[in-house]
Amino acid sequence: MPRVEIPVEEILREGLTPGAATVADPGNGHYVGGNDGTIFIEVDHFDSNLSNAATITVAANPALSADGLTISPLVLDIPPGAVSKFGPFRPNTFNQDTTYNRVFLDPDSAMMEIRAYKLTAARA
Repeated sequence: MPRVEIPVEEILREGLTPGAATVADPGNGHYVGGNDGTIFIEVDHFDSNLSNAATITVAANPALSADGLTISPLVLDIPPGAVSKFGPFRPNTFNQDTTYNRVFLDPDSAMMEIRAYKLTAARA
């Protein structure tokens, strides 16, 4: 099956009431589209067994290398019972394509819910 999209919600000056979260799918993975460097994610690790840590791996841009060496993915640690926020994700480092600007997320547990936000800062 294809990766599951995580919808991006824009934070506005007027505020934002978050929509439904996406339940983590470790078998298929996820993506967040439209990354322009203002995207971040919120992860709720709701596992009731407080000894089970979880991770989400953020894939590095496959075309990005330094001195011929491939860049390693970013591994995010989410403590059990915690809500954690991560980002922003630099497009050059994390986007998987230049058409849809997708960031790939690979959770290792289904005991998480993920939301994506975009913060468009006002430029003076």
